[in-house]
Amino acid sequence: MPGSSYSGFCVLVYLHGLNSAGISGKATTLRESLPSIVVVSPTYPAYLAGEAIAQLIHELSCLCQEKGNAAEPRVLVGSSMGGFYGAWLADRLGFQHLVMINPVLQSWSLLKQVRIGSSHLPHKTKGSSIGSSIEP
Repeated sequence: MPGSSYSGFCVLVYLHGLNSAGISGKATTLRESLPSIVVVSPTYPAYLAGEAIAQLIHELSCLCQEKGNAAEPRVLVGSSMGGFYGAWLADRLGFQHLVMINPVLQSWSLLKQVRIGSSHLPHKTKGSSIGSSIEP
């Protein structure tokens, strides 16, 4: 584009849902379908709103500073609870685009239903680590 500072670099952040992880099937599909785009999918404790937001703000702020200037497109995709967090984070962190896949609209109702303890742990895929840092 004439007069634009866009260098062709794009970052897409995928935020998983409540009982998922950063290496979910949707994240893998995005990476495979968009090989020229950096797809980042952090694993975070989606069932703990305060911890999830704190971790995502920290990791995504670092990512946004590390990956180019503000003129380069940043896309945030959130599925279910990740859509809810994405809606809250996108404007605050300077994402130009937000895509929500079946977003949770009343997270407080959903989070009240979640019981944390030895009988309920978030989905963990073999090789994943809950709370791991962003995987490029």
